[in-house]
Amino acid sequence: VWAPWIGMRAAHKLMGHGEQSRTAFDFRPPSAVPLYRGNPWFMPAIIQGYRIQDRIAFWRASR
Repeated sequence: VWAPWIGMRAAHKLMGHGEQSRTAFDFRPPSAVPLYRGNPWFMPAIIQGYRIQDRIAFWRASR
């Protein structure tokens, strides 16, 4: 179903046709993810949250 459509779009793009070659993938990605600079500063908080959930689950199972 999608092969003829994407093939036609690719052919239009290769031939240099402007508006006929546009797809949903023709956009610029966002420049950056907000509050993330490559250092996973949030991981200790996430790990601690899972530790707390594990302790609560273990405590409930052992009652």
